[in-house]
Amino acid sequence: RAPTKRPPARAAAPTSAAVPARTAVPAEELVRFAQAVLSIAERERLVPDGWFGPHTRRALERFRGKYSLGAGDALDERTRVGLAQRALEELAQASTFQIGVLDAKTREALAEFRSRHGLGADGTLDAATRAALASAMMKLKSAAISPTAASTSPASRPLGIDTASVADNKNSSWTDAKTGIPIDFAIIRSNFGVAEDKMFKRDWPRMKDAGLVRGAYLFLRFPHPRYNMTAPDPVSQVNAMIRTVGALDASDLPPTLDVEFPGGRAATGMTARQILDGVRAAWMVLKNHYGAAPIIYTSGRVWREDLDNMAAPDLTESPLWLARYPYKSGPAVYDAARVGALHDPPVPPAWGDATNWWIHQYQGDAVKLPGFPTGNVDMNRFNVMSVGATGDRVRWAQRRLGVAQTGVYDGTTEAAVRALQQRKGLTPSGVIDPRSFAYVCWERPA
Repeated sequence: RAPTKRPPARAAAPTSAAVPARTAVPAEELVRFAQAVLSIAERERLVPDGWFGPHTRRALERFRGKYSLGAGDALDERTRVGLAQRALEELAQASTFQIGVLDAKTREALAEFRSRHGLGADGTLDAATRAALASAMMKLKSAAISPTAASTSPASRPLGIDTASVADNKNSSWTDAKTGIPIDFAIIRSNFGVAEDKMFKRDWPRMKDAGLVRGAYLFLRFPHPRYNMTAPDPVSQVNAMIRTVGALDASDLPPTLDVEFPGGRAATGMTARQILDGVRAAWMVLKNHYGAAPIIYTSGRVWREDLDNMAAPDLTESPLWLARYPYKSGPAVYDAARVGALHDPPVPPAWGDATNWWIHQYQGDAVKLPGFPTGNVDMNRFNVMSVGATGDRVRWAQRRLGVAQTGVYDGTTEAAVRALQQRKGLTPSGVIDPRSFAYVCWERPA
């Protein structure tokens, strides 16, 4: 969309009735800062030209209302702090701050940013810092729309979704989601503890009919104050999942164990070792029953803060599905440029190098997704593997393909992937995409 034509005199606010003089016109530097942050972090369509025009005013009103910073379009101190926080969150691709509060965490992040840009070592939010943040935002935009970034998605970052009955999706159409976005895979909750998810039996066959690579996950419950510090034992929960899901075939993803702790591990009253022992017991039952290591859903933060980065040499046979949210809840983000420019999620140290992940859940509670007129879903992207890849993830695939575990996706590995694809009736591309990944998960070394 072409930018709105600006008035001849930049220093004076327009007097048209379309732009009421609700606040004094801020300094041009400050307006440019707000426009850059609102454009990138809040997806507003603004040109960072320093003109405090109607589009900028309305975008500020939306921002202030969204984060409870007050009514109107003022660029007051709380709003400036909130804009800086959103810029820092976007650069770090993490939701970190209490927006509008210049607390110790914000000052620390500002100090780190200023130090990197040669502006000093304190947490000051001055004009120079705002200018540097605005510049970083515009560089982020340029990277997101560059041909290189755009080319990484969807071709090398196929999209998928996950959801559960608590998301309140009524009259959902998996076919519309597959064709309208498109998505290639979907994972739905089968059980919350021992309780079967009420939408599982409805949607499980529909996902297959839509031609999606499908998977099911168990939300593994632990004691919690909300449930009087009780929870079924992990093995009982896994057995309930097996009853709910039934048989899986090689075109399905292996079952997933959801390892997370609402309120943190402290709320469970258990030690990290006790938690990990419970996860391991559940993992073993699933592996023995289905004959493949289950997928583990978790995050680098959960493994670090709740599980003390404990070693797990057996669990590392599980492919990782990692949560990290660069995008907040709201309209679903699935365009190629934005998804293609995302940073990789942090990998728990137990799994080795930073490349060892397969699925990244990058947005929670996304709405207005094709095929899902009500409720919400979580957005995910898949980490395709092809010739040239290296590291622990390649070794994982090589173990299943029965080739030497060199850690390099070489011609021998590609040939083994092509052979598997031909056996399964897939296009022999030599690339491990979501559908080929499902088949690789079930394979065993020769």
